[in-house]
Amino acid sequence: MEPFRSRLSSAHLISLLALFVALGGTGYAAARINGKNIKSNTISGKKLKNRTLSTRKLSRRAIRSLRGQTGASGADGAPGVRGAPGPSNAYSAFKNDVPNLPNPQTRETIAQLTDLPPGDYTIFAKLYLDSSPGNTESVDCQLETGADFDKAEATLGAGSRVAMALNVVRSFTGPGSAALKCTDNGGFAGANYIKITAIRLGEVRNLPSP
Repeated sequence: MEPFRSRLSSAHLISLLALFVALGGTGYAAARINGKNIKSNTISGKKLKNRTLSTRKLSRRAIRSLRGQTGASGADGAPGVRGAPGPSNAYSAFKNDVPNLPNPQTRETIAQLTDLPPGDYTIFAKLYLDSSPGNTESVDCQLETGADFDKAEATLGAGSRVAMALNVVRSFTGPGSAALKCTDNGGFAGANYIKITAIRLGEVRNLPSP
């Protein structure tokens, strides 16, 4: 029987040597090549593993492409807390003498306050009523702001004077006005020192009294 080594040819030896080199080179690459051995900016996107990059490694164009379309507007939030009232303003008109008030059949305006800016108001009117000597008078006056009004009545003895005051509250959404209207049952009474004053407020409430 021939020894085993006598059967190995030069071709066999070369093949075995090539196999050992190939196996050893692969093990070296697997053990030695890592991120430290790769030069910056040499790996293309196709060679990268999915979900391994942060936005710092992406181009500006790639980052812009990640932004979606603007969504629809959300529902309105609940109303906020009411702010503090602003400064108040006062508007006034006066008239010093109305010698003869209208008779009962023709209630007329004897004084008015116009061009009030929109807002919430408390409005006052005051006047003095005078009767002529020898006559007793019955006077009826109203302070009117649209459908809202205040009414006062007074009976005057002959040659007497009576003070009258009226008040309404009103919210105007547009320009507003107030008018003082009076009528005299006797026909000989007059009015003096008439004044209408409107004070604009932050808020007004007009509620029935309990």
